[in-house]
Amino acid sequence: MDGQALARVRDRVRSHASGGQQDAVLGSAALLDAAQLVLDAVDRLSADAPAGLAVPVAHAVANLHWARWSLLPEDRGAADFHTAFCLFTVLRAADPRMVPAALARSFAAQPPEQQPPHEILHAVGAVLAGEYGHDPDEDLALYATVLFGQAVKLVPASDPARPVLLFDFGLALRRLADHTGDEDSLRAAAEYLWQGASALRTDPARIAAAWAEVGDTLNLVFDSTKRLSHLDGALAAHRAAVAAVPDVAAHARVGADLWRRYQLTARPDLLEGAAAAFLAAARLAPDTHPLRPGVLSSLATALLERGAITRDLALVAEAVAVAEAAVTSVTAGTAKHHDGIAVADNLVALHEILARARRDGVLPESVARPDNADLAGDRAAAADGLVRDFGRAGDPADLDLAVQLADWALGAPVLDTATAAVALGAIARADLMRFQLFGDPAELDTAAGAAKRAVDLSRPDAPERADRLATLGSVLRTRFEVVGDLRDLDAALAALAAAVGSLRQGHPAYAEVRSAHGAALLARFAVSREPALLASALAATGAAVGATSADDPAYASFLTRHGRALAARFEQTGEPAQLAAAVAAQAAAVEASPPTHPEHAMTRWSLAAVLRSRWQLTGDPADRDRAAALLGDALAALPADDPRRGLALTELADTVADPAESIAAYRAAAWCAPAFTRVRLTAARRYGELSLARGDHAAALAGYRLAIQDLLPRLVDGRPTEDSRRRDAETFPWLASDAAAAAIAAGEPEEGLRLLEQGRSIRWARALELRGEHEDLRAAHPAQAARFAEVRAALSAEVGRVASAAGRGRAGRHDRLLAEIRELPGFAGFLRPPSSDRLRAAASGGPVAVVNLSRQRCDALLLVPGRADVLVCPLPEVTAQDVAHRSGEFAGALRLLGAPDTDQAARTKGEDVVLSTLEWLWDEIAEPVLTELGLCAAVEDGAEWPRLRWCPTGPLAALPLHAAGRHGVDQDGAWVGDRVVSSYAPTLTALLRKDSRRSDGPPRVLGVGLAHTRGGPPLASAQAELAALRELFGARVAPLVGSRATRSAILAALPNHPVAHFACHGRHDPDDPAAAHLVVHDGPLPLRDLAGADLTSAELAFLSACDTVDGRPSTFGDEPIHFAAACQLAGYRQVVGALWHLADESGPILTREVYASLADGASFDPALALHLAVRGLRRDDRFAAPSHWARFVHIGPS
Repeated sequence: MDGQALARVRDRVRSHASGGQQDAVLGSAALLDAAQLVLDAVDRLSADAPAGLAVPVAHAVANLHWARWSLLPEDRGAADFHTAFCLFTVLRAADPRMVPAALARSFAAQPPEQQPPHEILHAVGAVLAGEYGHDPDEDLALYATVLFGQAVKLVPASDPARPVLLFDFGLALRRLADHTGDEDSLRAAAEYLWQGASALRTDPARIAAAWAEVGDTLNLVFDSTKRLSHLDGALAAHRAAVAAVPDVAAHARVGADLWRRYQLTARPDLLEGAAAAFLAAARLAPDTHPLRPGVLSSLATALLERGAITRDLALVAEAVAVAEAAVTSVTAGTAKHHDGIAVADNLVALHEILARARRDGVLPESVARPDNADLAGDRAAAADGLVRDFGRAGDPADLDLAVQLADWALGAPVLDTATAAVALGAIARADLMRFQLFGDPAELDTAAGAAKRAVDLSRPDAPERADRLATLGSVLRTRFEVVGDLRDLDAALAALAAAVGSLRQGHPAYAEVRSAHGAALLARFAVSREPALLASALAATGAAVGATSADDPAYASFLTRHGRALAARFEQTGEPAQLAAAVAAQAAAVEASPPTHPEHAMTRWSLAAVLRSRWQLTGDPADRDRAAALLGDALAALPADDPRRGLALTELADTVADPAESIAAYRAAAWCAPAFTRVRLTAARRYGELSLARGDHAAALAGYRLAIQDLLPRLVDGRPTEDSRRRDAETFPWLASDAAAAAIAAGEPEEGLRLLEQGRSIRWARALELRGEHEDLRAAHPAQAARFAEVRAALSAEVGRVASAAGRGRAGRHDRLLAEIRELPGFAGFLRPPSSDRLRAAASGGPVAVVNLSRQRCDALLLVPGRADVLVCPLPEVTAQDVAHRSGEFAGALRLLGAPDTDQAARTKGEDVVLSTLEWLWDEIAEPVLTELGLCAAVEDGAEWPRLRWCPTGPLAALPLHAAGRHGVDQDGAWVGDRVVSSYAPTLTALLRKDSRRSDGPPRVLGVGLAHTRGGPPLASAQAELAALRELFGARVAPLVGSRATRSAILAALPNHPVAHFACHGRHDPDDPAAAHLVVHDGPLPLRDLAGADLTSAELAFLSACDTVDGRPSTFGDEPIHFAAACQLAGYRQVVGALWHLADESGPILTREVYASLADGASFDPALALHLAVRGLRRDDRFAAPSHWARFVHIGPS
């Protein structure tokens, strides 16, 4: 207790009692001392208080207010009397002699109840609040607020006085905010006023007044925050006032709120509502009502706006008539002078608009939404508020409205940079949230652009700059997770680092920005594995955890990020202590996220991940079991249509001990429609693999069918990134081949062939960036193509378990759009597997042997002209592992043979490997296939050569099946070339190209020759090959030699020359097949440029360049992608190339022989011409070794 304050209060009371000094008790200083005494004794304001009643304080304060009551007019003194009364009811219980005689007689006649402490506090605060109205001293407002706040804390929830206390506390907070300008106090005032008004149970007039106060306060809050939720709250409060007492003022307030909302959002229904509310107020207002002029003026403005947007001149005339009535009201002396001026000005403006409309027929588009800087700022701020409020309300429509408001703000003719930065920041956050909801990657592009511009427009010292940098970092990091472009991640790191650098610990955003920076550092470490990045990630995420209290909703998320960094440290170091720390952090995150927490599912998921790591380290089944249980809890918490369920189910399948449970979880993930496409693909594949291993062939086939027919076509096309190539390398290897093996095991070889063809075709198209069905759709039906591309992008987005997720209904939209597209003319087979009839058509020119190499079994699937079924030729001794090993040995031998410094012993060893490989191919693959087809003997001289198209899969594609045989024996029919003319096909569909493009007679030939190119060895054969072409074709050859062989010249000449001969270097990247190119005079001529050229008349490409066909291992997957085959897919019906390069004379000799057969004009059969030329080389002692002649191949139909 403040003894000096108590003494001052007693002295003031004595001065008044003894000398009649009124100022001693009426000044604010006396009230402030009394208030401080009451607050100090808050725990001793009851006779029942544990420490007893603070009698001196209660007595002094009661006497002060009793004295004030005796001096003040009745209306001002009522609050003092009530305060004295409350205190004397308490003092009476302690000592009745302390009660003044007049009050004691009343108490004796009707004994009062002791007033509780909260009512005493309320009463003292009410006196100070009333005094503030006469003496606006900030201390009076502050003490009144504190007194009301203490009263609210003490009043029981069931006490009937609680609503009044809440409301008065809100009024006090607003009074304090009016005096100090403190926005937090104003927002708190609105909250307590709302609580109090909602609970009031009194007469309608008081309820209406209370709701009017609430609405007016929320309008002030909106002026500060520009959040539409506050404006909507004001409207709801003012409507509640109308419901209680529908008077003029109440309707006018509703009209003003609706008009204000309409000004920001331009919604016609709000304009209609505003006009209706103003009309209702006008009808209730008599001519002498003080609000009538303003109400009529507002009604006139609303009517004019309706006329402007509907182009209705009658409404404009009505608006003028209403405005004239408003002026009449003013002249009757019913409004203040300044209101009269405003109404008159409005009438003049309306008259001008009406006169112009009648004269020129022109109406303004709007009078309510002038394009000025103030309105632009309001809209930008409102957009920002909608985005920030989204986390609480969660209505996606608010994000759409936020973007619309921000766009309007940015479109204003008068726009300052601060407003533009606010609007752009709102767009960036809204689009990021829309991506997290719906998964459309296009949202990330607009978000990134807006976030970057917002940062650029922010002053270096602006307090908002850190927030905008953090937004930019979050957007770019999310886009990296989806697209995989490291430039995004590096830019995100730079933005987040700058944001961290501009914040001090203790700033509200410090922890979130540091945690986000740590997450980005961890993502970068996952790519580069640089220890310094991981150390920085640990420090950043740890600092975020340390700066956050355990009851903060973000605490669990920060712990989860820190736990992931600790888990990464364990993966790097293998130290069990790091794993234990990761488990502890994730366990703490679980404790901090109860079922109602937004991260409830994700924290359990993250803990499961580190427990599974510990199980893999220690083998403790308890960790595995707990991880599985946590994943089950996470799945139970995720909505049924959450895309993340697919990934959670996949991880559950990888965790559970029971194989049957694992298969069931993979199955659930594969058929989880909302899940991301690649997640479902992985699950469907694993379901097929495990089912096939268990002998359930029907289930395996169902899984593979889902993967290839439904999911593979959903992958987004386009220029591949490093990340997409990595994902493709995880997705495609063995998928189609294993699917075919499952179908064969299930007794469905035709189904197997269809799955194999579709899977491999999609793979080739993605690897080579070839034109496909989507481009055809885009050309014919761009609108449908755009919608389909959007939903496919959403389904293909991959943001993992850490991203927010909704994506509701995307799979359903995909299926509906797909069905719609298949109804379009010419698109019935869009994204369907090839029909059986189409596959059989591939054998119209002779049998086809599709050699399917899978990890389960190896078979040749044979298409024979005239047969409706697919023959199966089992190849039981062939395994994927053996083929891969032999392919590697074969490639190593060829490198030795192609090197100029290889000695004779090494050459002999290399030739032995080539011979043994060809013998193995003959024994295990080629001879069984030929026998099954009835091609059992050598072709006799003069007989017609049978044809056979080989379509090998997997590593077999790098081996020369056409040259398989026993070449060390003198026996006819002991190698493939004695029995058939061989061609190759990358896919069966590639064999279906018609030859109607070729004209009769010798073709026109484009001859490209470069004997010397930068960075490559000389090609001595180039000049000889071009000379042979000129000799054989004469004027039908268009030579582009040396400096004339430029990219533009070649691409311009290709459409007019059905045959193109390339005697130049080539480059092939096994890891990026689409980057393959021919080296011409002015640089690389990429495959993608050839594919984009007009090749409608292209018949034959002859590639005598080195490395055009390459069997080197590729990180792209199990099967090498050949440049020569890619040329065939890009548009050339037939291609001749070499599997490997040797610096000998066989190339020019073979080139002359092939073209000699084609130049006579009698027939055009490159496959037969090559076959005969190869047989000739084989008989030439100089080239008898298979390494010389087996390298030449024909690709395409023959």
